Amino acid sequence: MVPGVYVKLEELPKMPNGKVDRRALPEPEGIRPELEAVYAPPRNEMEQAIAAIWQEALRVENVGVDDNFFDLGGHSLLLISIHGKLCSMLKREFSIIEMFNYPTIDSLAKYLSQSKVEQSPSRQEEGMVERLTEGKRRLKQLVKQELRKAKTR
Repeated sequence: MVPGVYVKLEELPKMPNGKVDRRALPEPEGIRPELEAVYAPPRNEMEQAIAAIWQEALRVENVGVDDNFFDLGGHSLLLISIHGKLCSMLKREFSIIEMFNYPTIDSLAKYLSQSKVEQSPSRQEEGMVERLTEGKRRLKQLVKQELRKAKTR
């Protein structure tokens, strides 16, 4: 909850009632937050492609290969969007969990460049899908039972 970037303003935009107009606050575009990692530019095609996607999504001009996605202001919802773009670019699927496991461009590029990246869902993911499907089926049954009870009352 600590801001990664500060934007200097002459004065805060105010609404007629005197409160701060949050919608009128400018977005901090192109500013690279202060990070522990020193900026290191992308070194190969894979890193350049990932960096371009991150720069667009995070609205940061310089994303280094050792910068942590979450330290740059990224969050889980943004990660889902980036995951979709990466899958489209690579023309293959991989688990979104791997994006959490490899939060830097360097680590993610190494993972994605490996020849043994799974093309299909892992057993763990398949098990999750089965459990979710079973839970959905049970929930439908419970809803039907409750509807029947409500009709008989």
